[in-house]
Amino acid sequence: MIEFQKSISQLMQKHIYKTSINSILLLLRTEGFITSEKVENCINELGIKRITDIKYDALNVILDYAEQCLEDDILTEMEMLNVKRLKICFKIDEGDFYKCGMQIRVKKILELQLKKMYSDNVIDKNEALKKVDLQELFGLGYDDFLDVVNGVAKESLNRGAKSEDLDTIMPRK
Repeated sequence: MIEFQKSISQLMQKHIYKTSINSILLLLRTEGFITSEKVENCINELGIKRITDIKYDALNVILDYAEQCLEDDILTEMEMLNVKRLKICFKIDEGDFYKCGMQIRVKKILELQLKKMYSDNVIDKNEALKKVDLQELFGLGYDDFLDVVNGVAKESLNRGAKSEDLDTIMPRK
């Protein structure tokens, strides 16, 4: 829990958020994880009627946190759990990143991580599991995730990789 609270402090130092988001982050930094009801109470005090009114900003916080977690190219179980908790706290549903127009940012983060994994033209078991975590992290459907993966996998194929080593299903021509 303390690591998460430190991460929230780092986010608050590194990024400028709206007052409503800062208030919630301050609660998270102070108390650790909070319920979505506590978030609702916090934003109601600021005159915001629904949590969906700050969804876009909340998604940005989660993406900022994800980028911070991925700086070391390792997504730990605890970091995945923290993202899940943030999603619950902010009432984020699967597909919300894309529904709220964040495809470009999500793809950029994914491509960066996937390019590192595909750099040796082979996806091992650990990397395959990390891909599953990345898909879950951003709440992407199979097809949306596969589009990003295949874009990166094509680069590996162009470098001479074998398709059976890339842990993906490439569309037939």
